[in-house]
Amino acid sequence: MKKLFSIITGLFLMFGMVAPTYAVEPASIKYAFGTIKYTAYSTMQRTATFNVVNFANSCSLDWNVTNSYVVAFMLDGDTTAYAHDATLTQTGSTVSGTGGYPTGGPHSYTWHVTGGTVTGNNVSLNVLYDTGAAGTVMTMTGTIAPDGTMSGTWTDDFGGTRNGTWSTTSGAATKTVGAGCTGQGIFSYSDASRKYYLVDVKYVNVSGNKVWFAGPVVMGNIGTGSWLFAEAEDISNPLGAGMDKIWGSFTTEALAKLGVATMANPTDGPFTISAGNLKVN
Repeated sequence: MKKLFSIITGLFLMFGMVAPTYAVEPASIKYAFGTIKYTAYSTMQRTATFNVVNFANSCSLDWNVTNSYVVAFMLDGDTTAYAHDATLTQTGSTVSGTGGYPTGGPHSYTWHVTGGTVTGNNVSLNVLYDTGAAGTVMTMTGTIAPDGTMSGTWTDDFGGTRNGTWSTTSGAATKTVGAGCTGQGIFSYSDASRKYYLVDVKYVNVSGNKVWFAGPVVMGNIGTGSWLFAEAEDISNPLGAGMDKIWGSFTTEALAKLGVATMANPTDGPFTISAGNLKVN
């Protein structure tokens, strides 16, 4: 274990990650650090040391509508909903896709998206029918709800101008991390069973006395190839033992970044520290 701690100490020095100090500390820069001990799911003692700094604490979340859906269309004044299959693909803010009626096929009506965009939680689709009502042009506008479902209004030129409403009844859009939450730092873990790993922190989000951070595991005998998503809570300063808490779990890069941006709780935890102290500023 002495060799392990020597390696970790050397890596901390190599990364330049010592407790951050600034002659004039920019208000936008926040940081967290600590050396703590805790137990999790057993009496085995675990040690964690981390030092993270964020540079852009405002995290933006973007919607992506890439998925397969069932979309119910209803004509104004009618009580029957006509369910269509739809497959959408989003690249950047641009959406393409295809669809057809009835669901499950074979489709007697087919259409494709000639132009579509997602801006914030607003979605707009221009649709051209290929069969069944060939040449009919439909315009769909709507919004994405927090759960990823979509709904809105439509208009088309089939036999004149028609209007109605639409909503997804199957499938959902997903949130992805846009800009923000950038940072840097390092996190090391070791335990009494000689397991250890080192994380190169890439994303940091600070709110009040809590910090969320994530990065790839760059060295160790567990976790390599995964990302760590962690959370720490500075409940008491300067005394941390018995008060401060930490969470952490291995996951994918996409889920780790999303967890930091949404300030979610990692799967494992919280664990109350038994020794040491952590600070969130």
